[in-house]
Amino acid sequence: MELLLVEKPTLRYLIGPQQQPVLQKLSDISLIIEYSLGESCENLVLYPENLTPGFFDLSSREAGEILTKLRQYGIHAAIIVDLTTYPHSQYFAEMAYEENKRGFCYFCATVAEAEAWFARHDAAKR
Repeated sequence: MELLLVEKPTLRYLIGPQQQPVLQKLSDISLIIEYSLGESCENLVLYPENLTPGFFDLSSREAGEILTKLRQYGIHAAIIVDLTTYPHSQYFAEMAYEENKRGFCYFCATVAEAEAWFARHDAAKR
C-alpha cells in the first residue's frame, strides 16, 4: 500500500500518491482501512487516480460502498478533485455536495483545503 503519512504539528493524515492507483478493486478499501488503523490515523487524502475505476459513476455503487466503509471505521476522507472538469456521472456532484455536509467525506480541489477541513474537524472534537 503506497500511502504516505504526513505529520504536521497539529495534523496527521495519509495521502495517496498522485497519478497512481491505490484501490484497484472495491475490496482494496479493507487494506486502506487496515493501514489507517495501524497508523492510528483517521484522516485520508485521495486523488481520483487512487480510487476504483467506477468511483465517479454512481451506477457502479463503488463510491457509496467505499464511503460507507470509511465512515464505519471513523476514517475521514478528502477527495482532491475539481468536479467542474473531472468526468463523473450525472448526479455525482449532488452526492458530493451532500457528503460534504455530512462531515466524513469532503470533496475539494486542493490538499490545502483538505488540511483546513481536517483541522476544523479535529478542533471540533476537542
